[in-house]
Amino acid sequence: MKKLFIYALGVCTVLTLAVSPAPIKATDFEGQEDKYMKICSSSNLSNSNLNTCKEFNSYLKRKNKALKNQVNESKAQASDTKANLDNITNEITSLNDDIAQKEAEINYLQTSITNLEASISKKEEELKDRMYSMQSYMNNNSYVEFIFGASDFSDMFSRIESVNELTSYDKELISQLADEKKQVESQKATVVTAKANIEAQRASKKSLQEQFQALYIKQNAEAIAQEKAALQAKNTSEKIDDNLAAFATAVKESEVPSGNVVSGNSEIGNAIANKALSKRGSVYVYGACHSMSEIANPNQSTFDCSGLVSWAFYQAGVNIGSNSTKTLANKGVSVSRSSMQAGDIILFSKNGSASGIHHVGIYIGGGNMVHAPQTGDVVKIASLSSGYYQANWYDVRRLY
Repeated sequence: MKKLFIYALGVCTVLTLAVSPAPIKATDFEGQEDKYMKICSSSNLSNSNLNTCKEFNSYLKRKNKALKNQVNESKAQASDTKANLDNITNEITSLNDDIAQKEAEINYLQTSITNLEASISKKEEELKDRMYSMQSYMNNNSYVEFIFGASDFSDMFSRIESVNELTSYDKELISQLADEKKQVESQKATVVTAKANIEAQRASKKSLQEQFQALYIKQNAEAIAQEKAALQAKNTSEKIDDNLAAFATAVKESEVPSGNVVSGNSEIGNAIANKALSKRGSVYVYGACHSMSEIANPNQSTFDCSGLVSWAFYQAGVNIGSNSTKTLANKGVSVSRSSMQAGDIILFSKNGSASGIHHVGIYIGGGNMVHAPQTGDVVKIASLSSGYYQANWYDVRRLY
């Protein structure tokens, strides 16, 4: 049989008054899962926190469902972001190709400009040389001889015009080359501007790329964290499911439906057991029924475990005073399990020694006892065959 809800019966050892804990709100669970997991562990689960643990379990199931929805949403968002990121990356690749093309055009145009500049420089030098030669030619009368050596006036004018046309041609050629250079420079400026515009587009796209990349990483991280949290909530809920099922089994094993005393060899013992049984259903309150006025009150309605013992004995005519579980361990005489009879008290220890005594009940015969279990519970009958009671059994004492 499973060892369940260690210390579940509560500590009934001292006489100090205690206040029942306030109900726990669902909002208290947020961010405190570890705390409530400990409260709802198999070793701490009891009637006093049963409803809280059920609420906590429901909270975990809701949280798991909500986190799964968030995971799906985060993954969908990450998928959209990845698609945008891929599109932008493709656009940047295309822009890089455009920039490379413009750079090739610029290089070609720059080469053309350089060649035109070289041609202009060459023509200018040729013109300078020709003009210098003509100047020299005219200075030594060769030019005059060339002109006046004509056969007639028509030939003379023709020779003068030829010299002038030659000079004008050179100047016109230089002018054409200069115009062509300007056109090429204009084309280069246009291409440079186009390249600058494309580079600006690329810079903008790269900025978007970085933003989408950061967003994609963040969304993936969120999805992973949400999946982890959902799995943790699921695993914790499953553990609590097991704990609640085990607790229900233990309660079923420890409780018996009837409350009749199996008569023992002592009328006083039977009377003590019957007095305790008369308070079945009375509310457990930690520290209740420890004043003599409460113990002497036949209508007392609240008890803790040792308070119920003191009250039942007093009402049956045996005044043992006000006691804690530890003081009861030093009263009367110890008897063996096989010699138990109705009215004997049974002490339980969490560590097998007197220092660990924490609970007491009154034997009613038939392998059962009546006791006040813990906060949130009532005076009830329990079967001593329960694994918990067997594991924590300490001593049986007869006080009458």
